[in-house]
Amino acid sequence: MDEIDVWRTAHVRIKQHGDRAAFVAAERADELFAKDDFMGAAVFHRLVRAIQDLERTRPREGEAVS
Repeated sequence: MDEIDVWRTAHVRIKQHGDRAAFVAAERADELFAKDDFMGAAVFHRLVRAIQDLERTRPREGEAVS
């Protein structure tokens, strides 16, 4: 999945699941991993990180703010 698609999907997931979006995506990653779908699980792990980034309200420690 292209990076832009990950971010678009993260945005849609936040609209669908609200505050639970990262949790729901992480659950799906676990399900795929348990079924030996490692590529699918990796995509959902990327999705979890993108959701968390979109939900952040403050910069990370040491992150430059412009």
